Amino acid sequence: MLEDSNSLPAAIVVGLDCITGLQLARTLHYRGVQVIGIAGDARHFATRTRCVSDVFFVKPGAANLIDCLRGLSNSNPSVLLPATDLAVSCVAEHSDELSTLFRLANPDPTSIQRSLGKVPFTHHARQHGTPIPRTRFVENLENLRDAARELLAPFVLKLNVKTKLWDDLAGAKVIYAADGAALEQAYLRCRDWSDQFIVQEWVGGGTTPCIPTTHSMQQTDASSPSVSGTRSVNGRS
Repeated sequence: MLEDSNSLPAAIVVGLDCITGLQLARTLHYRGVQVIGIAGDARHFATRTRCVSDVFFVKPGAANLIDCLRGLSNSNPSVLLPATDLAVSCVAEHSDELSTLFRLANPDPTSIQRSLGKVPFTHHARQHGTPIPRTRFVENLENLRDAARELLAPFVLKLNVKTKLWDDLAGAKVIYAADGAALEQAYLRCRDWSDQFIVQEWVGGGTTPCIPTTHSMQQTDASSPSVSGTRSVNGRS
């Protein structure tokens, strides 16, 4: 449990059950900070890390997370560190209350949603002349086919805002497609997971300044629709 004292404040990592949350917990622990983890997946390997003093498992839903956080507040406010997109969005949405209970540094909710959503981020980048991959918005199969004609293959297919359903079924941040046929096959497989996607041209490297709208992309087998992005590895930490 949290140590209620005048010592260095503890850190609460919201989203321990992902590689980002695990890295946060490790980094802080090795610097002498008490770390509490909050996770939704009790089977995730990161929840077995010895770098946290306790782990609280929370059912999906913002209300459950906020209730859990209320129970962890004390007289020496902990530093709140959301480690997933959904956690960042939830903390931003409830920042008025949470800022009275914890130490946190979140921009306004509008900025958060613009950063998390690939559609609003693309609009923002275009308005400010920020170079990004050529992008098309997709809400139906006709939009997708238009994108395949207008952009240069290979492509990447992404959700506007990543969800737990996407994580569970896709297992990575983006889907790579070598050509238009593979792109359509990929979209038909996952179109029920969301009502809004984006398609971008694949950025294979080079020296041209460019800001992808995901943190990492790694090419996989180009022969069929596939997934790319951060993957988990088994083991203890």
